Amino acid sequence: MSHGASRLAPKRSGFTLIELLVVIAIIAILAAILFPVFAQARDKARQSSSASNVRQLALGQMQYAQDYDEVFPFVCVDSASDAIDYDSAWQKSLMPYLKNTRICYSPNASDQAEVVAGSTSGGIPKSYAMLPRWRWFAGQDASASSQWQTKIKTNIGGTDFDKAYMDGIGGYNSVGGSDYFGSAGAAFCGTPAAAQRVCASRSMAEVARPSETALILEAYQFDLGFSCRNRTPAPIDTTDPAAPYGSMPFAGRFSFVGKQDFGGVKYEIGTGPIAFADGHVKAMRTEQLFQIATMPSGIKAYKYMYAGE
Repeated sequence: MSHGASRLAPKRSGFTLIELLVVIAIIAILAAILFPVFAQARDKARQSSSASNVRQLALGQMQYAQDYDEVFPFVCVDSASDAIDYDSAWQKSLMPYLKNTRICYSPNASDQAEVVAGSTSGGIPKSYAMLPRWRWFAGQDASASSQWQTKIKTNIGGTDFDKAYMDGIGGYNSVGGSDYFGSAGAAFCGTPAAAQRVCASRSMAEVARPSETALILEAYQFDLGFSCRNRTPAPIDTTDPAAPYGSMPFAGRFSFVGKQDFGGVKYEIGTGPIAFADGHVKAMRTEQLFQIATMPSGIKAYKYMYAGE
């Protein structure tokens, strides 16, 4: 028998460097294609979730109104017994109908902290806002001498601020003279204290255009609507168009574009959900929400933020 050596080729135990590089390149290409799709799917899920929250908050408002002679709840009721913001807030007044505080949290908000009784309001005041009466902010009713100013609509790149009437739905009350939110007025907004901010919420019948008047909106750091407790998002009053009042409360977090310069003032721009006084929900961009229109009486008002006519 021949003992001639026959050498067998060595078995390969792995990929070559070229093969590994090809695999990595394929994975990178797939990731580049799929990751934006996943991000869009995530954003769509957040859109749907936030719109659902806004719809349920609006339904809670309607149920509350039906139980209280068709009058909407106060945006805020100050009371000396309230330990945290949530105790004073409109969201708490809806809990008998909503049964779940998580409805009050936008999936787009960074602050998802829970309410801790007597300690913290968590992220609730910074997710959704109820459109308030102008008196709560200004200490007086909307008039020719007390209007909200912006540069966001017609004076893009210009030097003058647009002026228009704003007067929403949610009122303000102070129990026993408490003025936690109103007390910050002199420091932040230059407007009167709580006693002059007190105003009733509107009834359903008092909302002239329910299908065009905003009730609930997803808001960026709104803090119970237009309280002057916080500098950023106080609306631009006629008395002070300068900083720090140049930030729009409604940033629209369905798709947040970022800050854009309008006439030297940076506004936070995006698209977000809004529930109207008739209960329907619609996605709107910031510029849309701040459209100015001429009312039947001839005054100029923010079309979606003026309930008077």
